[in-house]
Amino acid sequence: MVPGPPTLSHSVTDPTTMIKVDWVRRNNVVELYQVSWWPSDDSTNLNSKNIYPTSGGVSFNYVIDGLTPGQSYYVQAAVKTSAGLRFSVKVMLQTFSVIDPPTLTSSVSDPTTMMRVDWQKQLDVVDVYVVSWWVSGQTPQSYEVTNIKGQTSYSYIIEGLTPGERYLVKVEERSSVASGLSVLAKLRTNPPTPTNVELLQPTDGDKSTRLNVTWKMPSSTFHVASYNITLSSSAHPSISFTYNASENSPTQYLLENITPTTSYVATVQAFSPSEGTPETLSEVSSPSNGRNTAPLPPPTNLRLSDSVSDPTTIIRVEWNKPQDIDDVDGYKISWFYAFNESFITQHNVSDDVRSYTITDLSPGYNYSVDVGAVYKAGLASTIDTWRTSKFFFYCVISLLL
Repeated sequence: MVPGPPTLSHSVTDPTTMIKVDWVRRNNVVELYQVSWWPSDDSTNLNSKNIYPTSGGVSFNYVIDGLTPGQSYYVQAAVKTSAGLRFSVKVMLQTFSVIDPPTLTSSVSDPTTMMRVDWQKQLDVVDVYVVSWWVSGQTPQSYEVTNIKGQTSYSYIIEGLTPGERYLVKVEERSSVASGLSVLAKLRTNPPTPTNVELLQPTDGDKSTRLNVTWKMPSSTFHVASYNITLSSSAHPSISFTYNASENSPTQYLLENITPTTSYVATVQAFSPSEGTPETLSEVSSPSNGRNTAPLPPPTNLRLSDSVSDPTTIIRVEWNKPQDIDDVDGYKISWFYAFNESFITQHNVSDDVRSYTITDLSPGYNYSVDVGAVYKAGLASTIDTWRTSKFFFYCVISLLL
């Protein structure tokens, strides 16, 4: 029995170089099927493929690959039985021509969920354009542009996209004479713009060199790879922080190593992933509320004691480290006649020291003692010293004892 002619289609991953061949079993005793193809203008360039049927199979198909774009091909199916090889009627189909890719832009009213596709007419005869778009690994969506009479330039705006996502886009030119398929174009939508930015004091720990920033994302479905947070102050240059994140990360970030006793406002900007396409970015958020960092804390629990070998000229000073902060570079102890700082004496100790003995004092004089914490220069625009003072008086009577 002569096999029926195969059905040819462009339902393949790349119709510029592939043709799908479908046929149906018409004889129950088949040794093999043979698919043959050749260019319509060159019958000597014959190719064939033997296909062995599976038990019980009724419908069969084969995808011819490696074809020339825009070329017409004859295809023929043959069946081999005990009676010999029988050929079907040959059928013809033209592969798609390769046309230039469309131009993709974010010049739309909402570049987080929309994309503009522009292209030019390239084939002589076109009945319809098909714009297709999809995320890698997902089923494409498409739209047919049919109102094309007398035009050479076209555009279409794709809507309903996911913010920050990468899309693949192609355009097909179709007609009864020939069809063309564009090279894939790629573009990412912009991430959504963060909203409700707020600066807060940390709930615990150091409040002098840290602030907490929070924000919201207006879309429940989006893609981001990072956020850029900018702290601005009228007294100091702006500071930028990069928060590497994803759409599932918390929308908050702890800002550290900033200047104490300073009023700041914050803005947040979202950045998309950059795999396969350049990263895109959101608009910069509206500024947050203003928030002050606290002053750097002084040493605590300053204690003076005359329990020394000579309480007339010696006194011992003790203190505790500042609360909630560890970046202390050392301490500065200062002492002077009360109400007269022109005769001040100072001594520096390292950050692991918590006491100091002052000697060579003058009996019978009032003295003030200050202990200041000296902070590392990297924590503030200048090194800040905070002082805790205590006053003591040596009575002259002590000299008579």
